[in-house]
Amino acid sequence: MPSTREPQSIHEMLRIMDVATALRQSRELAEQELALDETKSRLRERLRAAALESGDAVNDAEIDTAIDQYYASLHTFAEPTRGLRVFVARAWVRRTSFAIATGAVLIALTAIWGLFLRETDPWAPLNRTLERARAVATDDAARSAIAALEREAGPAHANHDFAALERLAPRVGGLLATLDEEYELHVVSRQGELSGIDAYFTDDRGTRSAGWYLIVEARTSGGAVLERTVRDAEQQRDVRVRKWGEQVDKAVYDRIAADKQQDGIVDESLFARKRRGALSEVVVMPGIDGTTPLQRGRRITTQLR
Repeated sequence: MPSTREPQSIHEMLRIMDVATALRQSRELAEQELALDETKSRLRERLRAAALESGDAVNDAEIDTAIDQYYASLHTFAEPTRGLRVFVARAWVRRTSFAIATGAVLIALTAIWGLFLRETDPWAPLNRTLERARAVATDDAARSAIAALEREAGPAHANHDFAALERLAPRVGGLLATLDEEYELHVVSRQGELSGIDAYFTDDRGTRSAGWYLIVEARTSGGAVLERTVRDAEQQRDVRVRKWGEQVDKAVYDRIAADKQQDGIVDESLFARKRRGALSEVVVMPGIDGTTPLQRGRRITTQLR
């Protein structure tokens, strides 16, 4: 005896409806396939009637060929013609990919622009040179010189005054180069060369006086002689030279002269020392008392022969 039980829940009703829908769709598909010949027959009659009405002479074979071509191309995909509407449609479909790619390009361009600004802005290399100078500096004079340059560079950087920063660059680079230097000043003691001279000079009051000078040169630890910039007291200008005269007291001059007369060599030749990180040379040659370093005097670059 068949069951007459009603569905007991909404879920059972939904399952029954799903099954019924699937059966109906399958039946409709089967009916369409079975009715294909009938559909083609009706289509053939309509085409023949349309041809007669328009006066076109067509036979059954031509009509069948047209119908077969129609069904053959029914599910064929045709590439749309290129144009603005197609481009916009494709861009919309791919909008997420385009957004990611555009973001990546913008990030890359921003990074490149940042690198370009860092390389073209003179502040970056100038500041690196100042940092190196601070790291090398070992005395108060060097630190004061660095601080003075920083006081000039700070406002120029804040105001984006690139011209001022570019004018500062050679001074900052020169300061670092000076701090990096290390050498000693020695009295010249080579055969056939003077180690000292006495020469007259005119002081600031116009008085003509005698002066005594030791002839010195700058040497590296390896013995190489360096070219130096010296402020010539007679010419009142800076001169690039490899040796020059340092003014000393007559007692010191006589002491060094006696030293050389003994064997033709100046044993007490060390006049001053320049340490790496220091801003300037420090005189180490003893003065009149033989202990305290002498006070540095005038320098000359002429009359040395």
